[in-house]
Amino acid sequence: NQFLLIWLAPIMYAEGYDLRTKDFFDNIVRILVHAFLGTIISAVVVAFIVFYIPPLLGVVEAEQMNLAECLTFGSLISATDPVTTLAIFKEQRLAERGLAHLYYSVLGESIFNDAVGITLFASFSKLVTHGKTTIGMEEVIAMTIEFSWTFIASMLIGLALGMAMPLVLKHTPLEPLGHHDHDERENKDDKFDDLSESDSEEFRFNVPEVGLAVLIAMLPYLVAEALDFSGIVAILFAGITSRYYAHNNLSKETRNIFLPILELFAQLCETYVFIILGLGVVLYQGHYQAPLVLAAIVGCLIGRAVHVYPFSWTINRCSSATPLQRNEQHMMWFAGLRGGIAFICAFSFPETENSKHRYTVICITIVIVGGSLLLLGWPTVTVMRWLDLQPPDQATEAVHSKSFDRRNSENSKLTGVSSNVSLRRFLTSPSLQSEGAEPLLTSPRLSSRGAGLFKALDRQLRRVLMTREARVQTNRDRFLEVDRRNRCGSSGSIG
Repeated sequence: NQFLLIWLAPIMYAEGYDLRTKDFFDNIVRILVHAFLGTIISAVVVAFIVFYIPPLLGVVEAEQMNLAECLTFGSLISATDPVTTLAIFKEQRLAERGLAHLYYSVLGESIFNDAVGITLFASFSKLVTHGKTTIGMEEVIAMTIEFSWTFIASMLIGLALGMAMPLVLKHTPLEPLGHHDHDERENKDDKFDDLSESDSEEFRFNVPEVGLAVLIAMLPYLVAEALDFSGIVAILFAGITSRYYAHNNLSKETRNIFLPILELFAQLCETYVFIILGLGVVLYQGHYQAPLVLAAIVGCLIGRAVHVYPFSWTINRCSSATPLQRNEQHMMWFAGLRGGIAFICAFSFPETENSKHRYTVICITIVIVGGSLLLLGWPTVTVMRWLDLQPPDQATEAVHSKSFDRRNSENSKLTGVSSNVSLRRFLTSPSLQSEGAEPLLTSPRLSSRGAGLFKALDRQLRRVLMTREARVQTNRDRFLEVDRRNRCGSSGSIG
């Protein structure tokens, strides 16, 4: 737990704080389905493949893991961490090119997938600790109840303490250290003539405000762990809530540096984890089992595919979110890298008198994490080019351009007048398409009753938690974001 606290909590908080709420909620159905049901299905698929396939490949009984251990391993290895892929997505400006639904689906799934995988790992670890070798219906029901209660309670703790940060910052204005001394010295022109403007700005760095914000950020993890809940889930939701309500309560100087500070902490933690991973390749040489490694790799690939394609097909037909095209589904499957989260959990794999496979699990995780980074991370740009990822407007244009040209030529022959109907109007208007065809580009739906209730609650919370200046700044940021989206959409339609 101490290892998780030091190296995992800052990573999860930074991921939650960096999450853009609007883009997240635009793809919330897809994100939650893949993160919850997908992670559970992937964990079970990996567990059964690792449990049944290695004995067929010649693994002796002493080296074979029991079902509880396989489920524990399946839960930790199902936590995706596509840092490399997301970094390349940013470099390729995927969101600005009209593929924000793909970018934030991968990002949102990986964030919640980590929380779900870690919570599942903790639940299955208890079975291993208690010496369970088989799992019956009674254990399944008990684990389902425990998982649901743990996740919901941890989420509520994170939301509550995430709202505590803006409340504290609102009623506790903090001035930079040496602020009064600096004001007095500014009156003496000859005292600071040699200081540049950048030196002056650095001198007014608000250390107390940053320190208080970082301290409150780690509080949800400590409280949830003290109450025997999931600190990872709590700190993730605290990060999301803090960014939404507390970010603009910070002073302008602190707003500019707080997220980079969090990202720095997270990057240092991940770097340290990968250093340990590199050392593990050498230190754990005697614990590698080729059949177990092969079965785990096959399980990860199949487990990822089993939920990406069926769920994407279903969500495309049942959700109002922008649908994932087939090549985008391939990209989402390809983005299922394993990273530092799985490796950290592997170090916490339980070891008892009846379970002596901790180092074997660590070695399997090392191979999968390293292999996914090399084989699935670095070739991302090449795969994106090969899949020919395009915004939905351009993709539908390529598919239906022939039908559009044919319809225009037929109308011209009948009327004797050249048709000037735009392609975008053709794609959005059912009356201009063939009978039975659905509009390919639908206009935004009106807000549902649930969305209306959320907006009303959000409006009240903002009045309580945020200062007037923070609310004004939040509205300004939203306006600028909507304006940016409209300009990106118009430029994409013109192109």
